[in-house]
Amino acid sequence: MPILSTMPPTTNVTSIATFATTTPPPPPLVVPIDLTDLHNTPATSVLDLEDLDPARKPSDDPIRSTASSTRFRPYNTRERPKTAVEKGKRRADSSPLSSVPPSPNPQPSPSPSTSPRGSPSPTPRAGPSSAGRQPYAVTLWIPRPKNATRQNLETLLGWNEDEYKEFRAAITLGCRRLLDSSRSWQAQDAEKLSKLREEILGDFLQLQRYQDAWPFEVAVQATLKSSAAASKKKAT
Repeated sequence: MPILSTMPPTTNVTSIATFATTTPPPPPLVVPIDLTDLHNTPATSVLDLEDLDPARKPSDDPIRSTASSTRFRPYNTRERPKTAVEKGKRRADSSPLSSVPPSPNPQPSPSPSTSPRGSPSPTPRAGPSSAGRQPYAVTLWIPRPKNATRQNLETLLGWNEDEYKEFRAAITLGCRRLLDSSRSWQAQDAEKLSKLREEILGDFLQLQRYQDAWPFEVAVQATLKSSAAASKKKAT
């Protein structure tokens, strides 16, 4: 006996896909770039409304001509006279400390008629003469030390013993002959001091190497100090 199904028969069957179907995207919207920016129409130039002379040249403009011919120069660009100094020569404005006077009898230059074959001799070029060159005289003075006294004068001078004794003897005799031995250095006559100074410097030329001949001043001050003290002691 056949088995009868109790389920009703299906008349319409719909198949279900594995993935759900989607709707297609909308088409792209085309937007012009010019519409995305602010549009500013430039104004008409003022020169476009003027009637310019076609025969006018740009150089006729006074503003442009002045601007092209005048420039601001922060430095003085005027041409200065050039003073060329050859290598190994002194400048013309530098003079040595000791100068030699010109010769009173300069040698005469040969005349053009005395040249051989009767032709004029060429004029020699003026150049630096070796006879006119003089070395620079540099004098180095020996300054006076701060501790220069009678006790260390011989050590500071560095002379030999006989020379220093002769110098001291000349100072002592000169002070007795020209100066007042009872007075100090400040109380002496200026003329007599100057005369004694000239005599001592003439006898001892090595004193000229010292600035203001300070050994003479130190020796005279010490001699007058001793003589003035001795005179005051005798008076009391």
